[in-house]
Parts: sequence; C-alpha cells; structure tokens
Amino acid sequence: YVDILIKKVIPMAIKLRDSTLLGNNYQNVAMALMNLKAYTQAEKYYENGLSLLQGRKESEEQLFTLTVNAARNAMFLRNPIKAKFFLDKAGRLATQLRSSSYLPIYHSVAGSYWAERRELAKADLHFNQALAAADQQQNSDMAATILFDQSTALQAAGNYRAAIKKLLDLLPYVQDRKSLANKQLVYYNLATSAAKLKRYDQAVKWYEAHKALTDSLFADKRSAEITALEKRYQTAEKER
Repeated sequence: YVDILIKKVIPMAIKLRDSTLLGNNYQNVAMALMNLKAYTQAEKYYENGLSLLQGRKESEEQLFTLTVNAARNAMFLRNPIKAKFFLDKAGRLATQLRSSSYLPIYHSVAGSYWAERRELAKADLHFNQALAAADQQQNSDMAATILFDQSTALQAAGNYRAAIKKLLDLLPYVQDRKSLANKQLVYYNLATSAAKLKRYDQAVKWYEAHKALTDSLFADKRSAEITALEKRYQTAEKER
C-alpha cells in the first residue's frame, strides 16, 4: 500500500500539481507509518501534508482528518506541545464541519489528550461528545473504539473503578464481533484493572477468559500456517 502511494500516487499528484491530492496522500502514508509505530517518520509526512492542505477551503475535511491523526501521533511521541497545536487546529475545524464523520475520532483523541494532562473533567466532556457523535452516526464500531480509548485514559490516570465500568460497557460490542483479538484485549484490561483494585477473584476470572482466547488465537494461527504450507506443497506438485 505504501509502496503504491510513494512510487505511483504521490508522483502522479506532483505531476498534476494537485496540492489537495498530494497532501491527502502524504497523510495516508503517515497513517500507515503511525500504525506501524514509526511515529517519527509519520510526523514528517503529517507536516508535509499540513503545509499543502492548510488555507484551502476545498480541503477542510482532509485537513481536519490530518490534524486529528497528527495530534494522536504527537501523543505517541510524548510531545504534548505539538499534540495541543494540532488539536487546536482540529478544534477550530470541528466547529465548521459539524456533519463530519471524523468528529467522534476528534473528540476521542482530545479526550485522551486531556486525560494525560490529568484534566479529567475536560477529558470526560470530549469522550461523551465522541460517544454522542458516534451514536448519531449509528456507528457502533466507532463507539466501541471510543469506550476503549476512554478506559485506557482512565487506567493511565489511576481511576481503575471508572475504567472497569467503561470496559464492561464495551463488552457487548466485542462479544458480538468475531475478532478474538479485541475480546482478548478487553479481558486483559479488565483483569489488570481488577488486580489494581485488589479484586483478585474478578482478576482471575478475566485472566482465565484472556488465556482461553490466547490459546484459540494460537490454534487459529497454527491452522492457518499448516493450510498455507499445504497450499505451497500442492502448488509445487502441480508445477512439477
């Protein structure tokens, strides 16, 4: 994906002199790098994208997306000044783009930022706005992501009781989905939060649920590897 963006899409955008297309695809590269935890490299692409998109009326939606994601990347880099810089830009755009599908993510990132600053009233305000926007858009997957972000922020602030409440609110979302990894993550966080509160019976229960899923994930991985090996063998036999 990144190879195509860098070798084909970005050179095409440069040739067309399309600043909006170029800026948006710098952001696409940045998001891919951020997902790979290459935050320093991602930062450069976010800044390049920002220089191309800001000040363009027709690019406000793309700029909003970029500033939100750049703020999240700055938080991963433990750079609160830069995170606040991007969040302030995103906040100004949010007032103009009230129907944007990215509003829930903006409020969730802002909530995480204020939680890290230990300003929990501001954090709760943003998280609640994020959930309200996700509900308005009828996006249950987004709501689940926001609840998890909120629980993570509460754990970081040492408020384990509130974190457990959010994780329990999240449980119905993950239990209705096929992703074992998401369930595993929620169970693990429930277990560690319960242990912090010395609720050891609950902690053991959630650790056991987490372990059972871990075993299932390993079994699925082994099965997939065996299937892939068998396919390679069959292909080699046909070629022979």
